[in-house]
Amino acid sequence: MAQPTLGAEVADRPTTVVRSAIRGARRSGRSDILLWLMPGLVTLAVGLLGSGRPQMWGDELASWTAANRTVPQLFGMLHHVDAVYGVYYVFLHFWMQVFGDSAVTLRVPSAIAMAVAAAFIALTGRRLFSRRAGLLAGLIFAVVPSVSRYAQEVRPYAIVMAAVAIATWCLLRALERPTLLRWVCYGVSIAAVGLFQLVALSLLLPHACMVILQSWPSRPWRRWAQFAVTVLVAVLPAAPLALLGQAQVGKQISWIDRPTPESLPALWEAMYGPALFSLLVLAAAAMTLGWAKNRRPVLQVFLTAVLPVALVYFVSQGSISYFIARYLLFTLSAWVVLAGAGLAAIRPRVLAIVGVIVLAVASYGTQVSIRSLTDRVNFDERGAARVVAQGYQQGDGLVVPHDSTIFDSGVKFYLPKNVKPRDIFESVSPAAGNSLVTENCAQPVSCLGAEPRIWVVSVGPDQPIDQRSPYANIDQAQGAALASKYHAVHTTHLYNTWVTLLERNS
Repeated sequence: MAQPTLGAEVADRPTTVVRSAIRGARRSGRSDILLWLMPGLVTLAVGLLGSGRPQMWGDELASWTAANRTVPQLFGMLHHVDAVYGVYYVFLHFWMQVFGDSAVTLRVPSAIAMAVAAAFIALTGRRLFSRRAGLLAGLIFAVVPSVSRYAQEVRPYAIVMAAVAIATWCLLRALERPTLLRWVCYGVSIAAVGLFQLVALSLLLPHACMVILQSWPSRPWRRWAQFAVTVLVAVLPAAPLALLGQAQVGKQISWIDRPTPESLPALWEAMYGPALFSLLVLAAAAMTLGWAKNRRPVLQVFLTAVLPVALVYFVSQGSISYFIARYLLFTLSAWVVLAGAGLAAIRPRVLAIVGVIVLAVASYGTQVSIRSLTDRVNFDERGAARVVAQGYQQGDGLVVPHDSTIFDSGVKFYLPKNVKPRDIFESVSPAAGNSLVTENCAQPVSCLGAEPRIWVVSVGPDQPIDQRSPYANIDQAQGAALASKYHAVHTTHLYNTWVTLLERNS
């Protein structure tokens, strides 16, 4: 058998090298896809799991109430209240037009946004530390209880989390190779942050520090100028929202307490949940300080985690406080990147996966709790709507409390579309009043119509039915008006909720 010549071997060698390189590139490409796809899919699955069970609470109902009106009505409302959430409400309005307005459907955008955040957290971890660190960071993010909680929330916090994660990754790429396209991508993501939540623009402080750390000592002024111009252009779209929102801030968040040093542990618990879980995350993050040879990435991520909190804490010492966990939720991504880097250093490597499993087990109880029926509310609006729907007859009326809890919106949200009792004491609807709440009838007796039956839904502590007035916990004048012309037929008791059917006196 003829042997290959030396010349043939030399000729074949480049081909072999090229094929090997192609195979390696394909394996690397598949690995890169799994790096971000796996955390994204896991986060999406966890976010969607049981998303229809928790009742819609006040803030979510505010989103639905705002988005469930015409565009002119929505813009009319934004001139009076909630301007800072205007972009989200407009988005949700068109989402509802296409996909409907069930609780699950309304929460899907948040679940998708959290999945996107997980993917970019993984990519950021890889860029700053290693592929393994990025994958672990994304998986840790998926099992954080507050990630699930806000992946099932009809509010923009998950979208802000995604925009922040994208912005951080885009900034790292722009600092690595500052092309126009990369700076544009960073600017667009920062614009999205500002449009969906102004407080999250506190991220720009650690990003500025990141620019300094990344560009020093070679040609820093060029990087700083590129960053400054990009940020200046990016925040311009949010400027009108900031100005309009500032005029509304007293009506919106005056209830938030000024922070004290004791607020910091509470903030950490609100973002991470149970003490064991939060301590494990903190321990994993602290491990990064022990093994990282290059401390600059560690410092960059650490500043991203703490500087926004410090800045908002300082600003909140003034007349208006912004210091609340859901406004600072975006800082969570930095902590999980540090935790992922810490777990990546563990040997043997299988222990890192064990660490993620331990975190998942530690979060299990809280994960179950946030999917309970009454996790977000202290009454059963869904059950009340079900009772009314089951006994509804054409021409029935409805009495529900009109107050700041938007309880009436909750009952109406869960009523089937074909069940439309007249709200007896509603004088001005939220849409007509450019508001999020219903205005009460000034003279309840004059608002009574000819309805033969009226359903009264009220809230209150559990007590024997025969000891409770059907008009308890509703406006006294409304109760007197009803008692003058109606009598109670039967009462259904739910969780801190009462549904009484009244019939007109003969």
